[in-house]
Amino acid sequence: MFRRKLWSIGPFHHGKSSTTFEGHKLRYARELLSQITPIGTNLLEECVACVKTIEYEARKCYSEHINLSSDGFVEMMVIDGLFIIELFRKKANISKIERDDPIFDTVSVLKLLRHDLVLLENQLPMIFNGVSLNILALQFFHELLLPQVEEVVQKSLSGCEAKHLLDLLGKTFHNLPKLGNEKNNSWKSIPSATKLKRAGVRFVVGSTNGSFLDIKFKDGVMEIPPMMIKYETDMLMRNLIAYELSSVGKVTYYMTSYGFLMESLINSGEDVRILRKQGILKNHLSSDEVGALLFKEFCRKVPIANFNYSELCDQVNSYYETPWHRRVWRILRESLLACMWSKN
Repeated sequence: MFRRKLWSIGPFHHGKSSTTFEGHKLRYARELLSQITPIGTNLLEECVACVKTIEYEARKCYSEHINLSSDGFVEMMVIDGLFIIELFRKKANISKIERDDPIFDTVSVLKLLRHDLVLLENQLPMIFNGVSLNILALQFFHELLLPQVEEVVQKSLSGCEAKHLLDLLGKTFHNLPKLGNEKNNSWKSIPSATKLKRAGVRFVVGSTNGSFLDIKFKDGVMEIPPMMIKYETDMLMRNLIAYELSSVGKVTYYMTSYGFLMESLINSGEDVRILRKQGILKNHLSSDEVGALLFKEFCRKVPIANFNYSELCDQVNSYYETPWHRRVWRILRESLLACMWSKN
């Protein structure tokens, strides 16, 4: 969905990072091993032997043929894996950050690295799952995460076995019951926020005690949990959508459904303004118009098989298409304007 900026992780772009960045990965791997290797043991050899035993399963995690020898594949898994773990440890202040460390010395380098680690094509199978590693990962990606309460994230990690880092980030947003109606899950559009507001629909900010996907509609009130709009949001959402679409078996299209719903709701800068003024959208982009373009890009040229907000869209459209609601809202608005003019 996005091209990598600097770093190659995993087999698809293996060896395409500059010599400098490959050197950083080796240095981090050595630093980690030096801190945790018991005296008289060779932990690196043990890591290689361990990964060797699961090489077949690791290769099966990729849909394409990996053109690396057995030794090359295992070496890539070990070095990249150790690098990522030490990176997370440094960000969490568990490992010491050297004064001249270029990754943490320059904000832009760390930002680009965080970007590259989220790319679907840059994923590495998570061999060692555990709550501790998951927490370290989420601390590293904190700036990418959409509004979540810490205890909710912790709860979502309980028993979580993520396939890779992108899968882990996606799972933190799924902390809610299954959405939608399985009997009628086709995609349905709804009017824009501007049109819905004119029809009397009120927008209120939803709770942050659950998932940002938990959008509700009842009695003319649409409740939407808060969401940050920034470049990183676009990058993360589009890679999560790409991951859902590339998954096989029974897939719940959480992100894809959310993208389609928000794309339908937001058609212009005015739609963004309406939601921003209610505290639903927190726009960190240059303008509301740019924010609207971001939502239009989420699901561009994307198919959807199962839409999770079908029932909600039926409720919204039913309310919107009821003439009584629009007539009453128009009368109230005209009465308010008349009252304001009379006071002047």
